[in-house]
Amino acid sequence: METCGKLIEEYEERHRRIIFVMSRLIDRKMKHFQVVNMFFLNTQNLSNELNEKVAAFDAQQSNYEFCVTEKALRSQIEDLKWEEMQCNQTFLEDASFEKEYKTEHVAIDAKVS
Repeated sequence: METCGKLIEEYEERHRRIIFVMSRLIDRKMKHFQVVNMFFLNTQNLSNELNEKVAAFDAQQSNYEFCVTEKALRSQIEDLKWEEMQCNQTFLEDASFEKEYKTEHVAIDAKVS
């Protein structure tokens, strides 16, 4: 069960890292956009056109990044489910062994008495 807790912590840490990286990418895109805007945009029409293209590109990138992130998170959740199943199986095996051990021990004690 302790392993499951560690896995959940690792999952949460990875999730925080993904959010951090995505926020840095957004910041970088915004800085890049500002530099491009400062040097190359001479008219409002060009600015509007560029804004539309950047918004479309960002939407496409965000969708792609979300899909990749969602797929990774689903995979991690599946891994956690599998780990939980293994923990439950181990727990059941331990409980079964303990029950058998107690039964055998009682039977041996009864024969000795």
